[in-house]
Amino acid sequence: EMNPPGLDNDHEWIELYNIEPVEINLSGWRIVATDGSFRTYTLPSGTKISAHGVLVIDEFEGDFFHNRKEVVELRTSLCEVLDRTPTGLNDTENDDRCWARTPNGASKWTFRTCTRGGGNGS
Repeated sequence: EMNPPGLDNDHEWIELYNIEPVEINLSGWRIVATDGSFRTYTLPSGTKISAHGVLVIDEFEGDFFHNRKEVVELRTSLCEVLDRTPTGLNDTENDDRCWARTPNGASKWTFRTCTRGGGNGS
């Protein structure tokens, strides 16, 4: 969630959905947020996501996402970009909405009520 209710510091989170029918080891993969500057979070060793599973990542320190004209990328441990949000997402409402692929794993992004750890519906 790019801009959760209240203060953002240490409250921001994202979730990843595994579209594959097998577990994936995400050790050393990176979440990169860009809006003119780059901030990187590296997933710890042993991080895995189950087949068709959801992984919530909420270990971002401080104000990791800047909420305006932001692109968030998922990169492998070799820095290959596997997925990214559309260019220039904004979340300035400071509420319980976030950008999500609807339904899980689809190409369409919508600004909607967050479903932390749950499905994104249809």
